[in-house]
Amino acid sequence: MRTEGGDAAGWAVLHDAVAGLRAALGDRLVAVYAVGSLTHGGFAPDVSDVDGVVIVERCDASAAAAVEAVVEDVRARGGGALAERLSLFWGDWATFGAPGPEARLPPIVRRDLLDSGIALHGTAPPAGLLRPTQDDLVRETAAFAAQWLAREGIPDPDALLRAGRRATTKMVLFPVRFLATVEAGLAGSNDEAVAWYVAAGRPHAPLAAASLRWRTEPIDDPAAARRLLADLPALYDEALTALRARPR
Repeated sequence: MRTEGGDAAGWAVLHDAVAGLRAALGDRLVAVYAVGSLTHGGFAPDVSDVDGVVIVERCDASAAAAVEAVVEDVRARGGGALAERLSLFWGDWATFGAPGPEARLPPIVRRDLLDSGIALHGTAPPAGLLRPTQDDLVRETAAFAAQWLAREGIPDPDALLRAGRRATTKMVLFPVRFLATVEAGLAGSNDEAVAWYVAAGRPHAPLAAASLRWRTEPIDDPAAARRLLADLPALYDEALTALRARPR
């Protein structure tokens, strides 16, 4: 596994969560891992989530409630915007390949843990864990997209810019990552997905590249941003077309 790196404030939030998990779960806590952009690169303090995976001895409703309570406690103690963006996933090794309803451990997080996770408590994952397939990732992402778009829709450029860089970049980079998963089997990293999309000469490469910059830089030319964001519905249509083309 890679050594710890990334933004110090993000790591501090995760270490705070680990302390809370140890107190709340005691001997039931098997391991805690950092995942997401803190471990595989591209962490942007203004917009990124702080992601972690919690492995318990046996995942049930009480374990899930304990993890959720730790997240709420970290947020309530006023750790700032990054603490508000703490996102913990949980499960156990016994059901890692097919987590039950009490777990929160989708395929893309399991893949990320196996590829880039860094242990903050416990040891490396055991050998022989079932690795999520590309089809697993596509099904999960498509289901999430359907729920998200049904709830949020695709905002117009002005609404996105008013919502800020975090909302704007998430809305743009989601279909880019989805395309990278569907067509190239990539998962997890915004940097990797945008690099693939641009190198492949895809039609909305300027929008994808700009959105990646906006994760770490101000949107200092709103008029230019509006022109790029006008292509957002077409970018989502590109992703849906790729999904329809899959035989399964």
